[in-house]
Amino acid sequence: MPSKTPKPPAISSAEASKEFEFGDMFTGRGQLFASALTKILLRDLNNPAKSSTFYQYTREQISTFIKNPATNAAQLRNAVVNLYNASGHFRRIINYFASLTDFSYVVSTADISESVNPEDLSDKYAKTLAFLAGSNLKAQLPDVLITCFREDTYFCTAWVNKDGLVLQQLPSDYCQIASSDGGVYNVSFNFQYFDAYEAELPFYSPEFTTKYNQYKADTQNAWLELDAPNSFAIKCNSDIPEYAVPPLIGILREVYDLEDYKALKITKTELDNYALLVMKLGTNTNGEWMLDFDTAKKFWNNLDGVLPEQIGSVLSPMPIEKIGFGDSGKADSDKISEAEAHLWADAGVSGQIFSSDITASRSLEISIAADQAMTWKVVQSIGMALNRILMAQSFSKMFRLVFLDVSRFNRDEYATMLMKTTQYGFPTASLVMATMGVEPLYMSGLNMLETQVLKLQDKFIPFRSANTSPAAGSDTGGAPALDDTAISDEGERTRNKK
Repeated sequence: MPSKTPKPPAISSAEASKEFEFGDMFTGRGQLFASALTKILLRDLNNPAKSSTFYQYTREQISTFIKNPATNAAQLRNAVVNLYNASGHFRRIINYFASLTDFSYVVSTADISESVNPEDLSDKYAKTLAFLAGSNLKAQLPDVLITCFREDTYFCTAWVNKDGLVLQQLPSDYCQIASSDGGVYNVSFNFQYFDAYEAELPFYSPEFTTKYNQYKADTQNAWLELDAPNSFAIKCNSDIPEYAVPPLIGILREVYDLEDYKALKITKTELDNYALLVMKLGTNTNGEWMLDFDTAKKFWNNLDGVLPEQIGSVLSPMPIEKIGFGDSGKADSDKISEAEAHLWADAGVSGQIFSSDITASRSLEISIAADQAMTWKVVQSIGMALNRILMAQSFSKMFRLVFLDVSRFNRDEYATMLMKTTQYGFPTASLVMATMGVEPLYMSGLNMLETQVLKLQDKFIPFRSANTSPAAGSDTGGAPALDDTAISDEGERTRNKK
């Protein structure tokens, strides 16, 4: 008999909300949360709780949903998820917006008072860097952006301990934005969800078990607000907090149009492979049939019996003329290209990004910069939510996570700007390394490893050249002195002045 996934030990509400201390890592409570960071159960295959179903809506249904997005939020969410799975164009646009940031970050202190103990600050700074590196933000946060640009809102709860945090996405149909705290949205969860899927309750943090029992004691109050700061919502359209509006809702009909054009092209291609042979039953000058019908039918049957499947035949007493309704002066592939161009334009992005047939230009760079501004707004919201979690940890209260507005499209330009400021003594070395994709913890680790352990600065010495070596018989640097016959008159006068 297959074994079922064991349930984690129950933790009281007070204990669950208690701030983590380092000693907790050696207790049952600490081990539970530590294991949660390495493995979060999504479902028990021996006891499946539910199956996800997405619906294919018609163009007319989509138009109806768009007219009243507040009432049809769940249907619109289903529609965009279905299109994300079915349409390569729709998926590509969403992934494009989600890729307009590298989630490069630095960590800065928020306390610059003279009373700060440098040694204590250094110790807590190292723990904060380890916490963020253990969270593996660059792997987790792109999924947040994809959900936001697809569905508008990402609801989650975080499993947190001193080693890092792991985000667990919540079912959107059972979540609502309840309030705002420091610019971060708090989440209310409909605990009726576990009436149907109680087997999933062990897969959520202990807070959900506590509040589900609270709901069962008073079933009139199914919506309960989750504890901050570990639970939060990130919204793309933050100006409409009341309900979700998928950011790309305006191109849903264009996606359908593009798929229709593709289907028409396939149909036309299939029809182009067919042929029709017409056997005409002629008449003489007196208007009489040149062959009696029964005999002509026998010949037609003989012909029809040997034709392949793609070729049809007909016996007709009159001529047949082909009449076409297509645009003979324009290729069908152009219609698909036009539909794609309309799709990119309605999405507000440049078609040059997705087409190799168009040469990049300065206008493309400006278009990407405008798109990156949309993504940057969501990234800042994520930063505020994560900083709220950092402020709740004893070792990181004095630090703030700072994301950089960097992507693969502007990394070189951004790094060049930072390098120029570094040359003038500005404190941007950490930003330069972050721009290159190196996290702060690994930057510090590499610096210690290379300079203190491996001492590479003493081993990798640049080769000497005539420009850097002293001249023969001289202890000064520079190139060897030229012979008197090899210098100009002005050079000789300069030498005589010394």
